[in-house]
Amino acid sequence: PCSVILQVLREMASVYNSSSAFATKVFSKTTAEARRNVLRLYRAALKEVPNIIRNYSLELPVAQMRQVIRQDFLRQKDIRDPVIIDTLVFKGTGELEEAKLIWKTNSHIMRYFAPQPKKQSLLSDATSALTGGR
Repeated sequence: PCSVILQVLREMASVYNSSSAFATKVFSKTTAEARRNVLRLYRAALKEVPNIIRNYSLELPVAQMRQVIRQDFLRQKDIRDPVIIDTLVFKGTGELEEAKLIWKTNSHIMRYFAPQPKKQSLLSDATSALTGGR
């Protein structure tokens, strides 16, 4: 069943065609091809940062925003499956296009670029509840 689904997705991907400068075809045949698509998206995202700052009237420095993008890409660096890589590239391309076309609100953009508070694990939450926060 999974192979049938993958085959259908590959056929759908071959039909996919977009006029976007950032569009990539979905489902690369090799890891090297997927890597090229990742680098293309990464460069496009870094180039778009000044425009995002201007369009959304953000007061974040360019370097900080580029660092967040870099960390996001590095978090996924160990993925080797071209199908998963291309799915992530497809989602990232969509996110970048939405930001570029100003389809997102400031809160969407700030949620991505603002520093995230560290999440506590369920175990630490349970421990603090039992000890009374001591």
